[in-house]
Amino acid sequence: MIVDPMCGSATLLIEAALLKLRIAPGLFRTSYPFEEYDETNFPIAPIQHASASCRAYPHTPRNNRWMDYDSAAWEVVLEQAREAELEPSRVLEENSFLGNDLHPAAVELARENVSRAGLSEVISISEGDIEDLHIPDRVSVVLSNPPWGLRLADEDGEAWKKLGLFLKQNARGGDAYLICGNGEATKELRMRADSKRPVRLGNVDCRLLKYHVLKAKDSAR
Repeated sequence: MIVDPMCGSATLLIEAALLKLRIAPGLFRTSYPFEEYDETNFPIAPIQHASASCRAYPHTPRNNRWMDYDSAAWEVVLEQAREAELEPSRVLEENSFLGNDLHPAAVELARENVSRAGLSEVISISEGDIEDLHIPDRVSVVLSNPPWGLRLADEDGEAWKKLGLFLKQNARGGDAYLICGNGEATKELRMRADSKRPVRLGNVDCRLLKYHVLKAKDSAR
């Protein structure tokens, strides 16, 4: 099972499910900007320049079509991408996806996003405190971007304390991939990261941290 116990809008779970299903990015779109420019998509009044013959839309090229765009070749690429997709039932044989959040508004948004992505059959979203989240199935991967004081408040590192307890209770032998922009917050996990990869979220330098959650007999050594 792949779990995000503090899922927010469920972005990480949706991306993970799309990868598992081999759904190419943007494949659900009905059109792409490079195919051709449709003036009806930009109802903003055109800017008039000194030359009466020169008209342009703000921040929008007059024509987005790539000069070497080949519609026949693009259809082949799309068909190959569709054929590569896996049926949800095949993925669910090995993995199920669960998101959870304490805040009702976040849960509502997460469920809406999952539905819009066409993944309601694959991803389940629950509402509640992480302390009350007990999962009967084996958790193999935890993905999360918990509160770390800037994106969301985390008084006294409480969220990370609860996350550490959740990992030790539900994800023994599994791996956790966590995003954090505050090195002090991660100390509350009481765990040593196996790797730390720099990532940038907006204007914030963050780390993608990987933890292997030791099995009970290993942690007792």
